[in-house]
Amino acid sequence: GTAPTTQKSYTLADVSQHSTENDCWIVVENNVYDMTPFIPDHPGGREIVEGCGRDATRMFQREREHQKENAASYLPPYQIG
Repeated sequence: GTAPTTQKSYTLADVSQHSTENDCWIVVENNVYDMTPFIPDHPGGREIVEGCGRDATRMFQREREHQKENAASYLPPYQIG
């Protein structure tokens, strides 16, 4: 089996409650991330806010810079579910 996880499960409805710059949850590949603390540091600026409160997997994956910079490696510290 899989190792027990301390992370919670969230629905997209839960995530959609967190859709602002000051409270930003994003879903990428079925993982939930609280990206609020990262927004000021996001190299793409405010574009990240478009993904807040929703499943941003496709948005995340089609961003060329994300591939180039291995952006996925920045996600784990922000994972909440």
